Amino acid sequence: MENHLLIRGLPALPVPQSTVRRGIGLFNMKSRWDASRWLLLGCGVILAVVLIDVSGWLATDPDYVPPPRAVTPRTIPAGTNFLPDFRVGDQAPDFTLPDAKGQPHRLSDLAKNDTVLCFICGCNNCRDLQTYMGQLVSRIHENAPTVVSVATMPKEGNDAWIRDTVLRQTILYEKKEGPIMTQYKGHPCPRVYRLKPGMRVSWIGPSTKDTPYLEAIGRAVAANLGNPTPEGHRLPEDVRR
Repeated sequence: MENHLLIRGLPALPVPQSTVRRGIGLFNMKSRWDASRWLLLGCGVILAVVLIDVSGWLATDPDYVPPPRAVTPRTIPAGTNFLPDFRVGDQAPDFTLPDAKGQPHRLSDLAKNDTVLCFICGCNNCRDLQTYMGQLVSRIHENAPTVVSVATMPKEGNDAWIRDTVLRQTILYEKKEGPIMTQYKGHPCPRVYRLKPGMRVSWIGPSTKDTPYLEAIGRAVAANLGNPTPEGHRLPEDVRR
């Protein structure tokens, strides 16, 4: 007679009845345990204690903010240049765009101090990254940079976006494939830049052309904001897609 061992994603494996009986007998308290059984039990207890300790440390580490989930790589047109015409140390191109109420704003007026400039479209990837940035910025408090975003999403979602991401920022709006988005290589989104006072470019974040995984972009943003995440750490399974 055979039992069957079921492992998700694999065919059922036949297990002989004798093997099942021996497995049950291993932990049969009526039988006298020999040294090998006690050793096996001791190793299991030690392993369990170590795993609980490590998971508890990761969960309570006050300096750790987990990066956003990994996403499916996008299809990027071959031969497309995803580096802007300007480089680190150059003056960032100035522009004027309206906010959700139609009020025009000039970048040079908003970015007088340390500034993070984002380009977003309103997709889940953009939402996840900006939610993550909201957590990072909240840890910096008074030293947090100004955040300005250029968005191609509908203006009607402005208040909900700021509420959901918990990221204090000024969102300016431009039509999809507009001149500012094109000049800054903001698509494919999300794209992030860091500007020093005087609008000098101090950091150009990676494009999804460089790395198609949002988690890698999140790590780069975190490191630039002075909050690097532990290498190899991932979000819990239930929030990854």
